[in-house]
Amino acid sequence: MNTVSLITGASRGIGRGIALELARLGWDLVVDYARNEAAARQSAADCVAAAKAAGHDIRAEVCQGDVSIAAQRQKLIDFTREKFDRLDLLVNNAGVAPQVRADILEAGEESFDRLININVKGPYFLTQLAAKWMIEQAGAHSGASRSSLFEAGDHGRSGTRPYRPRIVTISSISAYAASVNRGDYCIAKAALSMITPLFAARLAEYGINVYEIRPGIIATEMTGPVKEKYDKLIGEGLTPIQRWGRPYKDHLRQWQHFGVVRIQSDALPYADHTIDLDPHHRDRSGLGLPVVRITYDLRENERRLSNWMEAKSEAILRAMGATKTWLGPSFTGVASSHDFGACRMGSDPATSVVDPELRVHDTPGLYVLGGATFPSCPGINPTLTMWAICYRAAERLVARLRTGEEK
Repeated sequence: MNTVSLITGASRGIGRGIALELARLGWDLVVDYARNEAAARQSAADCVAAAKAAGHDIRAEVCQGDVSIAAQRQKLIDFTREKFDRLDLLVNNAGVAPQVRADILEAGEESFDRLININVKGPYFLTQLAAKWMIEQAGAHSGASRSSLFEAGDHGRSGTRPYRPRIVTISSISAYAASVNRGDYCIAKAALSMITPLFAARLAEYGINVYEIRPGIIATEMTGPVKEKYDKLIGEGLTPIQRWGRPYKDHLRQWQHFGVVRIQSDALPYADHTIDLDPHHRDRSGLGLPVVRITYDLRENERRLSNWMEAKSEAILRAMGATKTWLGPSFTGVASSHDFGACRMGSDPATSVVDPELRVHDTPGLYVLGGATFPSCPGINPTLTMWAICYRAAERLVARLRTGEEK
């Protein structure tokens, strides 16, 4: 049986990094998220793959839970109990930054309350729930000697692993470093830091160790909006080691192992794919001009072709050594690709607008150069083809002007 960790906010950033490292060490995981389910499931899948690569067989279960809400904190504990029936490590990682940075002389209560609820109240009472369950589990192991419970290694390869419960809270250097344009965040992190000495003192008699980690400047989505600012500060000596925290480097390393296949199938022309002037909407110029209306979507032929190409692409990637493949979203409708048509090229004026040299059939001297002359959307980027037909039309026009055929 593997040891089990519940990590809040594990769908991205520091929480995701912790989950991946624990997976490599053979831990089973509960990946908590507040809103982004897709990111959480991707983290769980990546953890299973990372564990497998390190020679471990683990489970990574995903559970939605907003730690600021009491019922959802209880849900996280109940979910972990149901899925694994044990909890060895709680990682209080979930946290938020102010949505708007405001000078402490102008900041309002709404942001303050939000940060206290998520960054302090949430981990405080989740730790309370987890600690009670850990005490319960420690009691269940009371028949064994203390040395076997708390001094044996965690990673025996068979049987039930020794029970050594721990609680880790991820706070921030903002617990002691003042930032006057986000005082609510600093106060929340300072309060969060007190959780560790409080619970460490209370849980010592049960052998439950409690720790705090105060990360410095870590490259995550939270710090993304101020990257330029901190690049400058780090370069000026803000930190002893002049670089961002590891998750950014880990991301770059992982990125080198991704490959992408983008599929764009050919689209046949259909009679009811049209372009006209919209009868209701007008432009925003103030002149009241009608706007263009495009009526278009993929049909069964294009969908089946796309599905066939997806399967072939996956087979090719597997043959190249891919360990995991997945499909991205399919785009349909207008603006899903390059939109063409409306001035179709052809020899018959009854079924086309321009001739093969891009001259409008019934209007001498008028030319249409561009994708509007394509009868259908090709399965490749059309730019070079567009250049080719326009270049050919220009060559022919120059030749006719030289001979006097056209004036």
